[in-house]
Amino acid sequence: MSLSVPIVIGFVNQKGGAGKTTGATHASVWFKRLSYSVVLVDADGQQSSSDWIKQINSSMESEDSWIPCVINSDPEELFKLIPELKQKYDIVIVDGPANIGEVTKTILFRSDLALIPSRESFIDLRSTGKILEYVAQAKELRGGLPIAAMYLNAVKANTLVLKDAEGALKNVIVPLLKTMIHDRTCLRDASGQANTVFEMRGTGPKAAAKSFDSLFKEALRIFSNG
Repeated sequence: MSLSVPIVIGFVNQKGGAGKTTGATHASVWFKRLSYSVVLVDADGQQSSSDWIKQINSSMESEDSWIPCVINSDPEELFKLIPELKQKYDIVIVDGPANIGEVTKTILFRSDLALIPSRESFIDLRSTGKILEYVAQAKELRGGLPIAAMYLNAVKANTLVLKDAEGALKNVIVPLLKTMIHDRTCLRDASGQANTVFEMRGTGPKAAAKSFDSLFKEALRIFSNG
């Protein structure tokens, strides 16, 4: 896929368990597999994505395949750090915290593309309201950036809840991506196996890998179209 680089991609949502870490980790590996230089910035105090990436790195034979990680959850330092990393790498992936504090605001003010994962429950969907307000504020102050999109994560297919969720998100200020990430055992197991679904075998990982490939391509099309 043709892509104008460098680009900063932030995964944000104030609710824990929405899928930020899974999305950020898989995005890092996806871009690396496309031969882009990638760095992961773990801005979440739990440091789950950096731990995951470090495990993936340790399983690789060559350090040339490693994805570097930076751990920083200080908003002032992040504000300076992200542009510096953008000068060194094609892709900067930022995994945000499960809150709507200053770190999340900083990510929105430094990201070119903001991806907002959400589960399909109404509790989760309602919790996205505040992050969407912050996205709107950032876009107004930055002249349209970050380009933002939501996607449904860990969904169960063909449920009434899913249909209601899709309906509820039709008129939000950012588009809802058509691609969804379904609830699969392989995704829950991936970090424990020091892998992403791109390296795992079986029909489940293959389907999940196809979904992530579709998700990231769709998000990049929206970004390219501005």
